[in-house]
Amino acid sequence: MGGCEQKNSRLGRPLASNEKRGENLFIANCQKCHQPDNGLAAQGPPLDSLFAKQFLPSGAPANDERVQNVIQYGRRTMPAFGQVLDDSQVRDIIAYLHTQ
Repeated sequence: MGGCEQKNSRLGRPLASNEKRGENLFIANCQKCHQPDNGLAAQGPPLDSLFAKQFLPSGAPANDERVQNVIQYGRRTMPAFGQVLDDSQVRDIIAYLHTQ
C-alpha cells in the first residue's frame, strides 16, 4: 500500500506532486472566490470540471494558455495574481484544475 494518500475521486488515483502543490495554492489563493458549486453566490464562477468544457465561463476557450493568462493578469473583477504567484505556481494550479 502507498500510505495515507487519498485518491482523487475523479481521477481514481492520488494527486501527483505538482497537482497537490496546485491544490494547496488553490485553497490559499483561489477557493475563497471560486467555491465548488454549492448554490451560494460567490465572487467568481465554480471551477470544477473547468477543462471538461469547451469554453470558460467568459466564453474564451478552456485551455491552459487562456487560464494562465486570466490567473496572471486578472479579468473583470478577478484580480491579477502575476505578482503573487510565479510561473511554476500558476502551472501547478492549472495542473490541479485539470483534476477537478
